Amino acid sequence: MQQISYSEGSVTQYAGGADGCGSCPAVSPTPGQWPGQSAAESHEAFPASGPLPAGRQPLNLQCWPKNSAFDLMPCGSAVLEDTASVERPWTGHCNNLEVTAAATQVDCAAACVNDQFCSVWMWANNMEDPPAPACYSGVGTDCWTTADRLAVTVVASQRIQHGLVNVLVDNLTQGVVRDLEQQFGENVGSGDNAVAVLSTADAQKIACRNICHSNILCQYWQSFYNDGSSDGLGCWIENPGVDSTGAGTSLGKFVNYPLTAADYTTSDSHGSFAALTGGQFISHNCPIPSFPTRPEATTTTTTTVVVVAATIIANPPEEGSFMYPWGILIGIASLVVAGAVAGFLLCGGEKEKKPTGGKRGAKIKSQPPAPPATPALPPQPIVPLIQHPIMVQQTVAQPLAMTHIAAPMTTF
Repeated sequence: MQQISYSEGSVTQYAGGADGCGSCPAVSPTPGQWPGQSAAESHEAFPASGPLPAGRQPLNLQCWPKNSAFDLMPCGSAVLEDTASVERPWTGHCNNLEVTAAATQVDCAAACVNDQFCSVWMWANNMEDPPAPACYSGVGTDCWTTADRLAVTVVASQRIQHGLVNVLVDNLTQGVVRDLEQQFGENVGSGDNAVAVLSTADAQKIACRNICHSNILCQYWQSFYNDGSSDGLGCWIENPGVDSTGAGTSLGKFVNYPLTAADYTTSDSHGSFAALTGGQFISHNCPIPSFPTRPEATTTTTTTVVVVAATIIANPPEEGSFMYPWGILIGIASLVVAGAVAGFLLCGGEKEKKPTGGKRGAKIKSQPPAPPATPALPPQPIVPLIQHPIMVQQTVAQPLAMTHIAAPMTTF
């Protein structure tokens, strides 16, 4: 499509790059100006939005990511109708479904979810004896009526919406859009094969909306309801290339782009304008996924609080106490005595004196061997003294007792 020139009738126009998707336009047209009398007026009714230039009616699927072959990329899905629903029962017995190779019900559902152009999957048994289960999938039309359809018994069925839906114009009831295709008549809620859930105008609007939202090529739907007896009103949608009756003789069309007053009328040539109860102009889109960004690196700082200890002030001893002055003098004397004893033990006492008199030739008594020298003590760690509280008692001064120790004498 990059080599194809612009065409008003194309489904999507933007080739790639910045114009490939961008922000999906969700801006509604100016009230009363759309559709215009001409294509230019219809375009100008829409303000600029995303990649669209000013004055351009949004295109369907322009906001759906595509691969290099321009195939639609996978997107999420949601279930709109389900035969297992109790609140809103659904027949799930549709026309325009083809048999697929899925061997199980799970595979049948997964195949439809992975195909953006699949609206309905149906797991059903044929009428053979014994019945053989098979998977049917496709656009899925005529699911609410009693028209001719496959002679099968439905086991499970669902209607799937792919991606998201942007509602550009809600309550599209100012006129009847041409080239829409009927999906069911308003009398689907009456008669022998009535579906009670579609017996009101609001219920038919919900069913019609779901049919269009599940068809990725549908941009317009309108619902008509009078008294529930007509088969010419009911639900009408844009359904290009599909025959809702299943006969293949009357295929649906694309609605003209952009929509003009010639395609939007209040006459009764198509349905009944007086019975128009609801409708929408939508576009299907899939948000472009964004890669997660790496968070910024964070640094953890550990703060150490240093508390300076207060200086310990030693209180001097009071006068008149045991420590002042006699305690101090006793301590000094004790240190002097301990030093003298230690010095005597280290020196081994005084040396023996040689004899000065006596007989010649007298034998001198041999001296005992000197004791081995005491090894020097290793350096001792300095242990700080911790001042403890001292119980002070009244003391009486006493004279120090002196003891004289005579040095040993040796006799020859």
